[in-house]
Amino acid sequence: MAKSSSFLSNKATGEITIEGSTSVAPLMEKLAEAYEQINTNAKITVTATVSSKGLTKAMSGECDFGMSSRNLKDYEKELLDYETIARDNIVVIVEENNPLDDITLEVLKLIYTGELRNWNDLNQ
Repeated sequence: MAKSSSFLSNKATGEITIEGSTSVAPLMEKLAEAYEQINTNAKITVTATVSSKGLTKAMSGECDFGMSSRNLKDYEKELLDYETIARDNIVVIVEENNPLDDITLEVLKLIYTGELRNWNDLNQ
């Protein structure tokens, strides 16, 4: 039996198309490159678009795998076989002289949707 850290390709010939999230694409491109080095008979195409497009194309059979950086909607979970391969964190950084000590996710949402445009609007 092979060690769990080793991988042996059966050298299958074929093409795989992967489409979706621009934030997942760099990782998927590295994985595709690594596999193509092990199996030179494989051709893997990774196309960075958006999560929804990748999932829609996977559901319709227009691509083999869809990449998503968001949680799947209930109907997507019903229609797709899926696996989480990674999670990331987002950090919000402000200039050091900013008087803000703390911020809620709701306030961040207001800032990023443009509803709050000035630090003074936070009513601190």
